[in-house]
Amino acid sequence: MNKEPTGAQLKAFIKKIMDKCAINNTMAITSLLEGLSTLKDFKEASQEFLKAKAEYIQYLEKYQGEYNKGTLPLDVFPGLNQGKPTYSKETMQQDSKEMQELASTIQELGSYIELLEDQLLGSLKKIQETIKSSITLTDQASTYLDQYITNLDSAYDVGGVTAEK
Repeated sequence: MNKEPTGAQLKAFIKKIMDKCAINNTMAITSLLEGLSTLKDFKEASQEFLKAKAEYIQYLEKYQGEYNKGTLPLDVFPGLNQGKPTYSKETMQQDSKEMQELASTIQELGSYIELLEDQLLGSLKKIQETIKSSITLTDQASTYLDQYITNLDSAYDVGGVTAEK
């Protein structure tokens, strides 16, 4: 025999569903906040990454000189023009040191950006899963309650809650 739930049981059922949804929504909000923090880090790192690459290009263009449209001939070393130095030895050494530091920074930031991308995608997936879970719980509870209202077949259902949408 199929026994219909009492009003107290229905209230308990609804509260249980609401509590589960609240937990899921809190988890989604937490994941979203973590994702926002990661997104901020990603924004800053990507800006520094692009800035470092642009600065590195400036050094390359500096030494490319008149040959900036292609590769240098084999008889020309960066900073030298037909055996005559364009830049001092000290300037070239300093620029080389700075280029090496920039290259290291570019590589580190590139790795960091990849890590942040993975974290962002993980956060998005987590948010999507928890929101889907809340939606599914709500839909299942709503369907159950609609069936319960329909089974009551009450003349007092003047709101037509379960009527076709």
